[in-house]
Amino acid sequence: MRMSRFSFRFARSYRTLLALVCAFVCAVVLNGCGNNGQESAASSAESAETSATDATGSDATGSGVTGSGAANSDTNASNDAGASTKADGSSESKSDGKNGDKAEPAPKIDEALVKRWTEDFKRIADASGMQVCVRAIDLSTNTSVDIRGDEKMASASMIKLLIAETFLHKAADGAFALDGTYTLKDSDIVGGTGSLQGSGAGAEVSYKDLVFKMISESDNVATNVLIDACGMDAINKEAKALGLKASEVNRRMMDTDASAAGIENYTSANDLAALLELVYKQKFVNAEMSALMLQALEAQVDNECISQGLPAGVVFAQKTGSLGIVRHDGGIVEGQRPFILVTLCGGEGFSESGAMSTMAQLGEAAYAAVAQSASSGQGQEVASGQNVDSDAGTSANVGTSAGEGASSGQAVNASPEATVGQETTAGESKAVA
Repeated sequence: MRMSRFSFRFARSYRTLLALVCAFVCAVVLNGCGNNGQESAASSAESAETSATDATGSDATGSGVTGSGAANSDTNASNDAGASTKADGSSESKSDGKNGDKAEPAPKIDEALVKRWTEDFKRIADASGMQVCVRAIDLSTNTSVDIRGDEKMASASMIKLLIAETFLHKAADGAFALDGTYTLKDSDIVGGTGSLQGSGAGAEVSYKDLVFKMISESDNVATNVLIDACGMDAINKEAKALGLKASEVNRRMMDTDASAAGIENYTSANDLAALLELVYKQKFVNAEMSALMLQALEAQVDNECISQGLPAGVVFAQKTGSLGIVRHDGGIVEGQRPFILVTLCGGEGFSESGAMSTMAQLGEAAYAAVAQSASSGQGQEVASGQNVDSDAGTSANVGTSAGEGASSGQAVNASPEATVGQETTAGESKAVA
């Protein structure tokens, strides 16, 4: 009888123990399945994301034309950290997840604009009979197209954008005070463009005015003073730090001996567009320096190239350059759908009049394509907070009001006597910038 009671108690304890073991095993198995499922889902998501990382673009075979949704220059100015472009042309922003940050969608690529810009730019460049390099960036969507954008060309006065950035960077670091003054010396006075040559030795000029005149008037005296202040090595080091591929300073303005020896300054359409994009994004050193630079660009007195193809009243913050064998122009077309356009002309078949006509055609085509895109509802709202307006006559300043000689919402008119940007010396047909 005692054995029966023991057996019953043992059996009951054994069943309880067995139930606990079974429950434990089931829990382990179920937990393992859950982890495998999560790993499988994560793997699938990773695979899907990897397969969707190539940005949509267009490439005209053999033409040197490149189009993409994101600016395709490998410069710090043209690449925004934390953004990825999907194969369908849409983009998405990534968040680091810190402080509860939420990812905001990046602008959608304007594929129609890529197509039209590519076709129009190639047609105009081919018809010109000369070497034409173009870079265009729609600043609302970061859609971009370039033709021979990385090709190195003699820069003429376009290199002054890089000189300005380098000097302003040094000023921001405390090496110079913008309101400090410089006294011109006899050795500073050179010919070509700009008004300072008429001031003579002994004249005092603020560093801020030197920068402003170097850009707005393409003043060669101001440029040489700033080159000497920075040093050519420092300027070229800054170009590399910015990720610029073709830009370099090898001589001062109006150095005829160096020019005769084949020593030149160089740049590319993509490099110049990258510098202009820094200005637009207020990253040309910082917001203060960007505002100064924008005002100087808006006050440009040479409006004989791209400006001729833009509607009246549109503000074009630009820099031009001419060297007898090249003619260049590039800037920010302001408005509710702003964009950057840079055009470089030279090479075999070059003529001054042909280059100016070609650049006007490129300006007209670029503006018309953006206006058509805006009217079709493409693009995003811009910094002003207003919806895109396709009215060709509508214009809004970017960041600041127009600078000296340029009223808000109006293009700067060229003086009939102005030769700024054409770097010619008095009495000479070929200029040395």
